[in-house]
Amino acid sequence: MVNRLQQIFAGLLIALGALWSVQGAGIVHLKPILCVADCTELQGASVQWLATGIGAIAVGGGLWYLARRRARNARTVSK
Repeated sequence: MVNRLQQIFAGLLIALGALWSVQGAGIVHLKPILCVADCTELQGASVQWLATGIGAIAVGGGLWYLARRRARNARTVSK
């Protein structure tokens, strides 16, 4: 159960990181949704958002790997 939730969270983090990356690279332009403070649209490429997206993808990938490894080890121990 926990592994499944971790995989779902990791998948969402990877997807969000991918969105941030393509926005930071200037490939996709979306209007702000549910903004709290400065609600301006990202204009052009942004190195900060590109790096944030790549970081989110890396963290999500690491969480995904750990969840899969933990599930595999749990199956091995239970046999």
